[in-house]
Amino acid sequence: KIIPYLGQIITSGVNNSPPDASNLRTSLQQNYVKSDARRTRLLYAFRVFTRIMSSFFQPLIILLDDLQWADVSSLEIIELLVSDTQNKNPVMIIGCYRSNEVDKNHPLLSMQRNLMEKKEASDKLLQLTQIELDNLGENEVNRAIMALLSIDDATKTRELADICHKRTEGNPFFLVEFVKVLEEEGLLSFHLGLFRWKWDAAEIASKTASTQNVVDLLQVKMRKLSLEAQGFLQCAACLGSSFTSESLGMIWQHQNVFDFKSISTKKSTNELLAEMTGGHYLEMLEIGKFRWAHDKVQQAASSLTEEGSLASFRRNIGEIWYRELGEDNLETCLFDVANLINAATESAINIEYAEINLKAAKKARGIAAFESCSEYALKGINMLPSNAWDSHPDVTLKLFSLAAEAEGYLGHLDKMESYYNEVLSQTSISTLEKKNVYMAKLQSMANTELRYEATVDLCLGVLEDLGCKIPRGKVSRTIEAST
Repeated sequence: KIIPYLGQIITSGVNNSPPDASNLRTSLQQNYVKSDARRTRLLYAFRVFTRIMSSFFQPLIILLDDLQWADVSSLEIIELLVSDTQNKNPVMIIGCYRSNEVDKNHPLLSMQRNLMEKKEASDKLLQLTQIELDNLGENEVNRAIMALLSIDDATKTRELADICHKRTEGNPFFLVEFVKVLEEEGLLSFHLGLFRWKWDAAEIASKTASTQNVVDLLQVKMRKLSLEAQGFLQCAACLGSSFTSESLGMIWQHQNVFDFKSISTKKSTNELLAEMTGGHYLEMLEIGKFRWAHDKVQQAASSLTEEGSLASFRRNIGEIWYRELGEDNLETCLFDVANLINAATESAINIEYAEINLKAAKKARGIAAFESCSEYALKGINMLPSNAWDSHPDVTLKLFSLAAEAEGYLGHLDKMESYYNEVLSQTSISTLEKKNVYMAKLQSMANTELRYEATVDLCLGVLEDLGCKIPRGKVSRTIEAST
């Protein structure tokens, strides 16, 4: 019953209407709620939700995969849930990640260190167990090959297993895909007369010598599909790890826009989805919703597009998707559309796309994803014309304000200062309109730099500009009394 009300828990009390000078105090309070308390409310919502769920399902087990891609805010939520002392119900969180994609500076390792310190402080608070799952060794690969081919004698499969291990480095998914390709290529076949599998290890080693990794392997396999199927996979690869048939259909109906050479057939989206699912490139999650069988399959599909034209191809996909969705339906796919539009390395001057990035930055800020908020805001700023402060002051101000706020939360003080100074230098913008960057600056000075007196001075200066004069001496005595 709590799920329909999570949005209200997270955003309640937030007023998005523009402030006016007649109610300055209220508008500043609302700004504080937007920038700081919303994050607290989000963390609180997750904590309450977990407590409720764990009271009904015991033990509550949460499995989180691919944590190497998690952002700081998501990891912060995980850490909060694990160390929630007020939740008396049993909760187990299982996190999986690829250690080869996590270096010593990755926020995931920082979270692990924090949890380890809490565990050392109190064993009763939490139990932390780390299990390292390595790739399969040569002996394990050999046993897997024996099982796949129904062979009991390990010596008969040893040479084939050594080749498979060398080509796949013992990755279980890659191993299965490699064996599939060997069968499709006729390098591994079942002899009905002898009623056993046959292969030539020397031929396999020779013909797969150029296969450096599973992406190369899958790419070779995909290039044997029809041009139509290859183009379809290229389009699907741009839509993320999962997508709906409706979204892909929006893109595929414009296939004539893309340079897929000559496509002889015209299969429907559903026919192609069925074909790709049957080929184990895609999996159907539910009716109308699909995902890639593995992220390496998606990577291989994306690599079908020539590297030099990949960025423009992705931007074209984003532009088509944006036009098809329209403003009213953009929200659900906002991040995906913005990422595709931002794909090209050079930022074209386009106020419409700058506004899309503004929306994405606002949404990212709303869920406390400040790194993403900063990136979207910067992309939007780079898409503004040189006279943006004169031609589009509202969009420009919002982008710079969001960028300053995000960089402040991330602790990037130099970047925040740059955005802050840019806004303050605009004489055509009123002090009240600059309140968001002032709030970002004040929070940074007070919470990060710990410059309390300077924070008070800046705050009093802003209030004075707005016609609210407060004696500085009285404020100083009040602060001294409170401390």
